[in-house]
Amino acid sequence: PAAVYNDVAPQNYASSHVPRPLTTDGPTRGGGLAVVFKESLVVRRHPLADNYTPRTCELQLLRIGSPPVCHTVVNIYRPQWMSTVSEFVDELSDIVSSLSAECTDNIVLCGDVNCPGVDSFTVDNELQMALDSLGVTLLVNTPTRSSSLLDIVATTSPTVVSGITVDDAGQLSDHCLVTVNIATRCPKPTVAYTWRNLRRVSASVHEAALRQLGALQSTSRHD
Repeated sequence: PAAVYNDVAPQNYASSHVPRPLTTDGPTRGGGLAVVFKESLVVRRHPLADNYTPRTCELQLLRIGSPPVCHTVVNIYRPQWMSTVSEFVDELSDIVSSLSAECTDNIVLCGDVNCPGVDSFTVDNELQMALDSLGVTLLVNTPTRSSSLLDIVATTSPTVVSGITVDDAGQLSDHCLVTVNIATRCPKPTVAYTWRNLRRVSASVHEAALRQLGALQSTSRHD
């Protein structure tokens, strides 16, 4: 219900939510994905979202910004019980390839993919090879949970993304907070104007109204 996902958005912010799909062998509670964003930003459900019903991960597909600078955000959560790394990588590759063919947006992948690499600074080699082949640059290179790199931000246009940080955020979660700056375009605010056509103002009526309000007073000069 709206009361639930609106509760996570502070004043002047809004949220978009995708519930966890029900599966016969998965949890019956929890899960789902959400994006909280400033109301001044143009954020909407992606027009291609209905084309994808992944089996290996949870997926939220959004479009951010206005032409000519738009970003397709692929928000992902892959629970380990949902798929193997190989299955996930294959499906993710198909999704990114399809999006690249259908739209010209910068594609941003983000979320907890649970694909750790052989050390704290890499993801699984299958995932890294797939990203490289798709022309997607992984921007996170430090561990995001304990000693593993699980949470990623990756993009097809790294020049529009800057300021990547990984912070424990006061240890509010067992995952670190990953933040980036993404260049986008916000619509200009609507400004309303009102005016009076002075050519149609009657000077005599205007003077009478001012006298009635006591705004004009007669004065006399005594020598």
